[in-house]
Amino acid sequence: MPDLRTEMLKTIKVWNEEGIVNNKPQTQEVTFNERLFEWVKSHPNISALDARKAFPKYPDNVVSTTLKKMCDCGMLARDERNLTPYPGFGRKTYFVYRAVEAKYRPIGGSKPVKKAKPSNVIKIVNPPSTKNTPEFNAEKVVEGLSVTQAKAVYLLLRGIFESRL
Repeated sequence: MPDLRTEMLKTIKVWNEEGIVNNKPQTQEVTFNERLFEWVKSHPNISALDARKAFPKYPDNVVSTTLKKMCDCGMLARDERNLTPYPGFGRKTYFVYRAVEAKYRPIGGSKPVKKAKPSNVIKIVNPPSTKNTPEFNAEKVVEGLSVTQAKAVYLLLRGIFESRL
């Protein structure tokens, strides 16, 4: 009986000859943020307008917001420049962006959604009706007390009634 190693080598050889095993390197999907960072890195001192023109597939606010987020987390830096010639309306300045870090790192902007805590709701309970409640009987209450409990109740009630006189 042949050993396992030789049988495995024969199988791998057959697979390679038939083209079953593909030795091509696997490419990772690059995110929009990563492509934008690499583009800014290769084109320093560009404006947000230039970036919007380079990425027409994405809405203008997405490109501008992503540039700002990258500045906030320290991957990009932005400098303010005067708009020349000034057309007479709108902003007088604009920002140009440049890469500060050598490598892209994911932006920590998306936070997991927290589950809402149940709020403290006060339940309104209807007061008990007086029709179904039995009449108060003080003798039954006192009969259920021990001597020390009865004395404590007596002293408490005496203090209450003496302070009201």
